Amino acid sequence: MRISPRYIRVATVLTIAAATGHVMQNSDAIAARMGMGDAGADAVAAVAMPADTPGPLTAPGEPPIPRIEVEAGLSFIPGVSELRPDLPAPDRLEPPEEHRVAALETASDASPLTPEIRSDIAPAQPMTAADCSPKLTATPAAAAMVQLTLTAPCNPFVEARITHGGVSFKALTDADGAISVAVPALESPARFTATLPGSAEMQTRIEVPELAGYDRIAVTWSGQAALELHAFEFGADYDQAGHVWRGNPGSVDLAAAGRGGFLTLLGNADVAAPVMAEIYTFPAGLATRSGVVRLSLEAEVTAGSCGREIAGHTVTIMGGETPKPVDVTLSVPDCDAIGDFLVLNNLFDTLKIAAK
Repeated sequence: MRISPRYIRVATVLTIAAATGHVMQNSDAIAARMGMGDAGADAVAAVAMPADTPGPLTAPGEPPIPRIEVEAGLSFIPGVSELRPDLPAPDRLEPPEEHRVAALETASDASPLTPEIRSDIAPAQPMTAADCSPKLTATPAAAAMVQLTLTAPCNPFVEARITHGGVSFKALTDADGAISVAVPALESPARFTATLPGSAEMQTRIEVPELAGYDRIAVTWSGQAALELHAFEFGADYDQAGHVWRGNPGSVDLAAAGRGGFLTLLGNADVAAPVMAEIYTFPAGLATRSGVVRLSLEAEVTAGSCGREIAGHTVTIMGGETPKPVDVTLSVPDCDAIGDFLVLNNLFDTLKIAAK
């Protein structure tokens, strides 16, 4: 349960990169459905990625991705073997003479023992280079999820960077050189890429027709930034049943039944240079009740983030439509605000849900 921290009120400045020169308004059906302007839609979420982390690629000739800059200012608001003395050896008992003779005769007549040679067992084959080839596969799962599996038997405990739909995260292979993770699809067909140190890029794709029934908002960041995506479903407040966040991630099964959303955390925070992502999913096309879902992004001010700028990336997809990416920059307050939370309420539009 979150104990009421001091919260930081933020002023949000929206800037559009390159040639656009202005804030886009009423640009598409997403905003109409959400019930808010695109200034909120474009400000989908703030995410942290280091300066050397490449942003999402755009095809030649496409317009650049919008960028959002957010400035924050404080407002008062061990076993023991038993040691035994040597025991006297018992008197040696000799067998009766007739037994000894029989034993000698038997031994002298016996053939020497030789190992049995089996011809039906093939010798073990040495591992070849082909056995080390990493592979990436994808299978469908409930709620428009994809079970992604990476196998790299010669790469145990190695970082792998996985990218899908403009979102990236880093995972660590296990002792067998494998990674298995459920990833929310952000497009259909869903394309995935994975890279290992010193290996060529792996790719796989899969159709996800169920995606049209789900709305998703993704936030991705790098480093130790303490970002948290929060959803407040149907009027819920903090720590209530409809408050979906990392501490109460919800259920894929409930979402597949149209009864609530869920949050997916991707990435390993213990690697040297972590890249993380959170994706909130709501089954808008399957909903069993009507209402609204409020969304916010919170960032705890820590010793690792205070006084710095966090650059990042977000992706929003509504009802299977084309993903909408946005680059954002978040300015974290100085270190005298450690322990406070930066609460960004205006980065997301409110989702308007209609029962089906």
